[in-house]
Amino acid sequence: MMIPMWFHNLYKPLTGRGSTGFTLIELLVTTAIALVLAGGALAAYNRFNSQQGHIQAGKNVIATLERTKSRALNGDKPDDCESVLDAYRVSASNNSNSYQISAICGGNVVNTQQHQLPPSMVFTQGFVVNFPSLPGVVGSGDQTIAISRQGTDYIYEFIIRQTGTIEDIGLSRTGD
Repeated sequence: MMIPMWFHNLYKPLTGRGSTGFTLIELLVTTAIALVLAGGALAAYNRFNSQQGHIQAGKNVIATLERTKSRALNGDKPDDCESVLDAYRVSASNNSNSYQISAICGGNVVNTQQHQLPPSMVFTQGFVVNFPSLPGVVGSGDQTIAISRQGTDYIYEFIIRQTGTIEDIGLSRTGD
């Protein structure tokens, strides 16, 4: 079998040079391609990191709601609750980055605690949920709670069922 002549010429040193190597253009093109790939990877990592922060914020709110529901069912009333514990109320305003947890004792609201969402995150709609101290109905119907991050089209959603069960929907794009 005969090897073509052009194949041998690929490995011959170029005339006028003492050694073979890469040309400046080849190095510049390779570096440019590597930088474009690295830039794309960095953008993808930043988007992933932002989404994970959004998910963590939603899961923290759910955990706080579960603890509040548990405190209500256990009858764990705050020190300034001098009568019977009726419920714990969790509420937030429309486009607010905070929510309040209050104990309701003998019909009076006591011991309100303020909780903050991370910066640039807000509740898309206001809500009020009462977790009664005895097992019972939490509200007049299921409530979908959505947390959005300003500047993105993602929302984190969960549902508080009328029975008090909290169902995690997760992160999704608006319009999907």
